[in-house]
Amino acid sequence: MVTFFKLSLEEENKVETAKKEEEDRKKEEETWRKKLEMKKIEKEDAKRIELEKKQDKAKKEADRLWDIRKMFREQRLFLRKEVKKAFNEEITGIVKSGGKILTGDDDEWEEWPEEEEEEHEAEEEEHMNRRRKRVPAQQGGA
Repeated sequence: MVTFFKLSLEEENKVETAKKEEEDRKKEEETWRKKLEMKKIEKEDAKRIELEKKQDKAKKEADRLWDIRKMFREQRLFLRKEVKKAFNEEITGIVKSGGKILTGDDDEWEEWPEEEEEEHEAEEEEHMNRRRKRVPAQQGGA
């Protein structure tokens, strides 16, 4: 009976050590899984942060380009207004002076050359007549 008792104690010890080994193995697996999970989470966070940085850079670049476009658009509008204003002032000055242009040096008035204007109109009319002659008449054909 003593041998039986010894055998049963040995078996109990074996079973207990097997249980302890199994528990230790499970704990190690659990810690290993947690480490893997943490690594995955860290990688995902790093990717997310990198994407946010790229998006932030892209947004800054888009804002910079938008500011440049806006500046040029505003500049173009400003210049257009200035040209219109200067043109209108000059036209108003010509109208007020009765068709005379101020040359700028010595404040002398100069008559507007009407002959040149008539010659220019005649040249344009002649050019248009030549163009009309060159254009073939369209015929409805079947």
